[in-house]
Parts: sequence; structure tokens; C-alpha cells
Amino acid sequence: MHIRTWITAVVLGALILAPAYGQSLAGLGAINGVVKDASGAVIPGAKVVVANPANGIRRTMETNEAGLFSAPSLTPGRGYEVEVERAGFAVYTAKEIEVLVGQNVSLTIELGVQAQSQTVTINESTPLVETTKTGVSQVVESAQILNLPINGRRVDTFVLLTPGVTNDGTFGLVTFRGIPGGNAFLTDGNDTTQGYYNENAGRTRISSNISQDAVQEFQVQSSGMTAEFGRAVGGSINTVTRSGTNTTHGTAYWFFRNHSLNARDRYATRNPKESRHQAGGSLGGALKKDKLFYFLNTEFTRRNFPAISTVQNPQLFDASGNFIGTCGAPANPTQCQNAINYFRRFFGEIPRTADQDTYFGKLDWRPSERNSFSASFNLMNWISPNGIQTQATLTGGAAVGNNGDSTVRHRFARLAHTGIINPATVNEFRFGWFKDRLYDTVNPALAPPNGLLGQLSVQGQGNLGVAQFLPRVQPTEDRFQFADNLTWLKGAHNIKVGFDIAHTRDTVELLNNGRGTYTYATFTNFALDLTNLDGGKRWQNYSQVFGDPKITIFVRDWNFFIQDQWRVTPKLTLNYGIRYEYAQFAQPKIWNPDYDQTSRINQPGLNFAPRAGMAYSLGSNNKTVLRAGYGIFYSRMPGALVGNLHQGNGVYQRAITYQSTIPDQFAAGPVFPNFLSATNFNPPAGSVSIGMAARGLLTPYTQQWDIGIEREITRTTGLTVSYLGSRGDNFFMTRDLNIGPAVGAYTYT
Repeated sequence: MHIRTWITAVVLGALILAPAYGQSLAGLGAINGVVKDASGAVIPGAKVVVANPANGIRRTMETNEAGLFSAPSLTPGRGYEVEVERAGFAVYTAKEIEVLVGQNVSLTIELGVQAQSQTVTINESTPLVETTKTGVSQVVESAQILNLPINGRRVDTFVLLTPGVTNDGTFGLVTFRGIPGGNAFLTDGNDTTQGYYNENAGRTRISSNISQDAVQEFQVQSSGMTAEFGRAVGGSINTVTRSGTNTTHGTAYWFFRNHSLNARDRYATRNPKESRHQAGGSLGGALKKDKLFYFLNTEFTRRNFPAISTVQNPQLFDASGNFIGTCGAPANPTQCQNAINYFRRFFGEIPRTADQDTYFGKLDWRPSERNSFSASFNLMNWISPNGIQTQATLTGGAAVGNNGDSTVRHRFARLAHTGIINPATVNEFRFGWFKDRLYDTVNPALAPPNGLLGQLSVQGQGNLGVAQFLPRVQPTEDRFQFADNLTWLKGAHNIKVGFDIAHTRDTVELLNNGRGTYTYATFTNFALDLTNLDGGKRWQNYSQVFGDPKITIFVRDWNFFIQDQWRVTPKLTLNYGIRYEYAQFAQPKIWNPDYDQTSRINQPGLNFAPRAGMAYSLGSNNKTVLRAGYGIFYSRMPGALVGNLHQGNGVYQRAITYQSTIPDQFAAGPVFPNFLSATNFNPPAGSVSIGMAARGLLTPYTQQWDIGIEREITRTTGLTVSYLGSRGDNFFMTRDLNIGPAVGAYTYT
């Protein structure tokens, strides 16, 4: 076990044209408010109707004894209307309200006397400053998604529009406060995070796991998430898909990119070849007005981007690819020339393509005002011959010797029901199914012509054979998720309680270095074995892994929470709650009898995560709000770590290395280019690498805190300044148990 700590401070100051909302509502939004008379006294028993005519949504309720009403679990969208009636008062109507994902639109409604006629129209969608929000978040809206330029139409790239979020190097991950692998990715509230690598579905190699045209908006939560959200020590990205409306709408599009239209990098010697076509269309509407709605989308990507392959090694080749190494006796000229010719295949253009197809469909059914159902399904297939390596130019031989055909197949399905038990109580149930399969294999066109199926290193130059990790399924992942949330408005308290249970299963089929690796100290020795005239061996060492390539593990998450939004005064709102997370892991069925610690992985059980936040309105016009929050956030257990602990015990899979300097090992080793089907070799004590979990393994977590102030400058412009801090503990790392205890003291100057 290892503990790592840090503190991050970020000051954010930004002019924003769209409000940044952060109330915790997984994939949905809400409208609530307080109804008062002209003197400021609350009005109980007022009839409130929240409706969206375009989507067929209608909720009828009454204000409670505190004058409050709440309409939770609303589908995000524009065009909401709120109508309030009470005997003796004029009717109040607000129109054109926009509800964003994760947003809790808070209204303060003042009813006039009966003699007056009152109709209020809100043309700017919603108040810019949200008076009940306590966290730090931002919504990337539909207009931004559709109109801002983006390379490749990978929609989650828009996350980078959020302050405090940045790229993690060049791999394509996003990082919140320096934590790249600790984020949660949700789609319509359901978990679509690939649990094996703890990344977004499909990982970063694909174009996108869902079409940009199928996404309505998404919410990026940077800090202060309420107890409803978990399994994330970084941030949470909540994507909302589009739905049909009473009006039929359709789109068709085609995007084209070609290297001939691109400027050459001023530091590059050539403009890499590339052509890309992305085309698709969508259609949405009503099968039955106000009752049954549909939305369909499909998109196709065809990309051709050949790779440039070279070997830049001053011991073997010059910049032009001419051999400058040494090859001589005892190898004859023919053997040397054959070895040089073997390297020729690493110079030139390697064909490479990437084809992706995505399909998305969604149905929304509202049989009555009290019940609504939603079902959606997304399918993505990504196939890329020679696409494991994605760089334009590779100078170390990897475009041939560490490459192969890559495929990613992703699916998810969602079924949700929202039921109004009574005007003050709403229940939301969600079921989710998620599948992500990554399969890579050897392309025969890249395989060495001499029948070598393993990897090869000559005079320090690697990547000369076949990638050690091919073929592989890593992983095929299935998840079944059941979640239920109950929202109850009682007085000035808006209480929410729920559970989220998910069973994630990963199957991996990989024997890394299962076909061996040859290492040659000199080019001459390689030439002698490549054109072998005497059946001899000249390798320096040979390594191979033996064992079962296939393993199936699971991680079962049990999550429970309760939270309350307490409107203490018209100016002060408190959000507080607690979340409990417990993860069960597959326990090893095969372990090393010499190390009993390999027989079990500890399952921490005290993962309690309190959350608290406050929002206070300064002044009488609700244009300035002070916010603060604190919470503990636990990480999910990556399936890759569980699998590695199963396989890395020195028994399930064994790594063997034969040295040419030890006669019996040299005799037992293979003749190039063969590999061993089995071995009876028992390596000497202390030469086998064994991995195990610490007996007291704990769940990584972060403590996060924030304080900020938001001010409305105009109806469309606001200024937010925030301070964000975090501290991470119990983060995983590897400790070498062979290192002895520290001795002595040293002073460095």
C-alpha cells in the first residue's frame, strides 16, 4: 500500500455566456421554487403546473407549508413553463425556461392580488446565477457542441472548455486536479466508464463512442459533487442524449478532411497523408403526440492515414536508411546481406485505415402525468488495420514490429422509469447494460517473412519482430447496473435517498510474451541465426511467458446515499449528505503456496464519504452568490489491477529467461525463430517476479474543498472566481519488497 498526498489550488476567473450549473441530478434536471405574496409571506396550497409542451411533460403539484414546490427528474431541454394559481391571487405564468443537465432551476415567485392580471415571460431561459448550487461545475450546451470546431467529432473533447480541466499528456485522457484515471463517465445518468482501465468507453484510440449529433449536452462536475455521485476521485462527466419532440426534426451531414488542404508543420519535412470522411444523419419526432417520442442517429467514419516507418539507430542505420553497422566473420556476406534486407521492411509507408460505425436509438413514453419511461441503445464498431500505433511517423520500428489490427466494439442500453408517487414524492429507477470489447491481433502482412512469431531485439534495437501483446482481448467488459432514487419534499427540506448497484465482469485473454523474445548482442550474431547454416544458437538471452492466457474477474459495487437540500432562509441553502461505497472483487482461485498473501485481495469496508456545501445570496436581487463545499470521494477498483493480482503470482503465469552464459539454460532454449510450447525449467530462487496486494489494501480517495463567488454582470454574462483544493490518499503504487531497510542517515546539499 502506498499513500500519496498533494494539494492543488486553482483560481478561476471567467466571463461566461452560459450559466454553470452543478446540482446533483444524474442525467436529469429539476425546477423548484418558493411562492410568496407581495409582503414576502409564503403561500401554501398554491397549485403549480410545470410543463414542456414540446416534450409532452406535465407535472401538477401544490406548494407545501413552507411555500415550496419541487419538480425533480425532468428531461433536460428548452421550453419549460411554470404556472401558479391560488384563490385570491392573480395567475403567474413563466415561459421559455431552459433546464440543463444537473441543474436545479430555482424560482422565487411573487403572486399579485386578484384584481391584477399577471403574466411573466422569462426570455433568457433561466436566472444566470443559481442560488442553490453549492458545487463547481459547468454545462456544455447543445449550441457549443454543434457549432464549435472539433477535430474528429469526439464529443468528450468539449470537456476541455471547463476551467480546471486539461489534457493528460498526449494520450487523450482528461485530468481534474492532476488525476487522469479517476473520473466517472455517465450517459443519461448511467455508468459508461470502462472499469478495466478506468477510462471512457472505447478508450482514446477510437473516434468517439457516440455520435456528436446524438448528444444534447453534458455536465462537467469539477468539485463539490453531492452524495448521489461517486466512484470518482477526479471529476464526473454526465452526458445527456437527445430525445424526440412533438415536432419532427432531421439532420444530414458530411465532413471531409484531406492532407492536401492542410498546411505543413513548419518543423516537419513532409505533410502526412490523410483523408477522412464522416457522414451521418438523425431524425426525431413523435409517434403519438404528447405520449410517444423517438430519436434515431447513425454516423460513419472512413479514415485513411498511412504511417511512416523508419529505424533511427546510429549504431545500425543513418538518417537515409543506409546500413552503417558492423557485420562480418564468422558470418559470410550472404548472411550479412540477408540480415540487412530483413530491416528493409521497417522503412517506408505502412497502410493504415480506421472505419467506425455508430448507431443510436431512443424512445420516450409518457402514458400518464404520473409515469414516464425511457429506453435507449447505442452501438459502435471501430475497425483499424495496422491501427494500434496511431502516430503519423514512428522512428523506432514500432509501425511494423509493435503494431497490428485493432478493433473496438461498444454497446450500452438504458431503461428508466420516473414515477410520481404523490406531488411531494418522486421515484426514479434506472437499469443499465454496458459492453466494451477491445480485440487486437497480428496482421500477417506485418509479420516477419522468416516465420518469427515473437519479438526481437538486435544490438539494442527493439520492435523487430511481432508485438509481445498480440493477440489479445483486453478486455471484454460487461456491466449490469441497477439504480433507484427517491426524492421527497418535506417543509424546507428536499431529501433524496437511493442506491446504485453494479456488477462489472472483465474477461482478458493475453499471454504477454507468450511466443518469446530473442535478444542479440551483435548484428553479426543475428545474421548467423537468421540464415542458420549449422543449427546453432547465438542469442544472448531468450525470454518467454508460460501459463493460462485467459482470466475472468469481477468487481461488484454497492453504493448507498442520502442527501438533503435545506433551504434554511431565502438567502441560505445547505446541501449535505453521506455516501457509502463497498466493492467486492473476484478472489484468486490459484495462488502461490509459498506466498499466502497472493491468495486474497483485501476488500475495504469503511468507505464512508460525507459531503457538505452551502450557497448564500448576497444582496436583495440574488445576483451575487457565495458558495463553499467539502467532500470525500472514493475511487473505483480498476479491473486491470484485480486481474494483474490474479495473474502475477508466479504460478498463474510464469516468466522464464534463458541465459546463453549458463550451459543448461542455453541448451534448453529454442533455435531462432522458434518458440517453446512448454518448459520444465525452474528458475533459481529470487529470479521470479511476484506481485501481491498489501494485506491492508485500502481504497484510494480524495478530499476536495472549494470556495467561490459568482456575480451576474448582465443577463447573459457572469463572473465566477473559485478556489479548488484537493488531497489524495491511499493511491496505488508498487513497492519493491526486495529492498532492505534503510540504514544510516545522509545529508544532501
